Amino acid sequence: MSLEEDALTRNVTSLIEFSGEIKKTTGEVILLVYAEGINISTKFMAVDYKSSNNMILGHPWIHDMGAVHSTLHQIVKFPTPWDIKEIKGDQENS
Repeated sequence: MSLEEDALTRNVTSLIEFSGEIKKTTGEVILLVYAEGINISTKFMAVDYKSSNNMILGHPWIHDMGAVHSTLHQIVKFPTPWDIKEIKGDQENS
């Protein structure tokens, strides 16, 4: 995803990779996330390096959605005004 520099709020945070290497964020951005009929403004930390993830949705997003997640089954389920929706992970691409 390509963002304009002025879209970022300058807030540098240190992130520790699984390998123990420390990376610094380039800033934060608030984006509208659409998931199965629900729109929520979500804060993301931007990083400028290659990653196997497009994005990681953490506890604040999960809490705001009223969601339940399972890393074992790679699925997130959450209530909507219509019914319970789910987002499945893609094992092949993860």
